[in-house]
Amino acid sequence: PNDGIFTVLTKSASTINIFSANGRLVYTTECQEAASINLSDYPSGIYYINVFNDTNKETQKVILK
Repeated sequence: PNDGIFTVLTKSASTINIFSANGRLVYTTECQEAASINLSDYPSGIYYINVFNDTNKETQKVILK
């Protein structure tokens, strides 16, 4: 669990989409190698981070306390 402020690191230009547990898109951004994310104003709970580019897609879970 974290406080909603974290960094996502990527190996190339990527799109980052963050979804709430019920599937609603709550955040999106483009980045080159790193993106600072601030979800501290969002409610506590589980969120899913999708990071993708032309060749790869990865999903991670983050828990906001």
